[in-house]
Amino acid sequence: MNRRTVAKYARAACWQECVRRTPPRRPTSLDPYLEYLRQRWEEGEHTATVLHQEIAAKGYGRHYQRVKMAIAPLRRGLPIDTPRERPPSPRQVARWITTTPPKRGLHPTEALRRLLEHCPELDQTHPRRPTCGRTGDHHPRSAPASTKAASRT
Repeated sequence: MNRRTVAKYARAACWQECVRRTPPRRPTSLDPYLEYLRQRWEEGEHTATVLHQEIAAKGYGRHYQRVKMAIAPLRRGLPIDTPRERPPSPRQVARWITTTPPKRGLHPTEALRRLLEHCPELDQTHPRRPTCGRTGDHHPRSAPASTKAASRT
């Protein structure tokens, strides 16, 4: 373990200080127009192109794509300033699926539950019991002790 990591934990007053936090949202050039966009959305204007043209007339000089991304949470029924959650990598998903529930942490268990709700076909790959790859037989370590004793004789 790196000495800086050890020093960080030694300086911390509680464990929450050592946990990664999401960085605070940085201000953007669109911030002065967010309230206007929210108001127009509630009035029924859901077209990003029209909203971009309206705020461009008010002085916004950036690209339409920024407006489109800003109103995306509204399309999902979320507040306009909700940060977008990054999708999990294939490696993370494979780790969540292959880790047994008692060894999985709270966050990965919840993330896997949401993922399986969103993508039910992944539930078919979710392991129920450990098996050997080629034969489909149960792994010898997972067999009951009486079966192991019988196979040795």
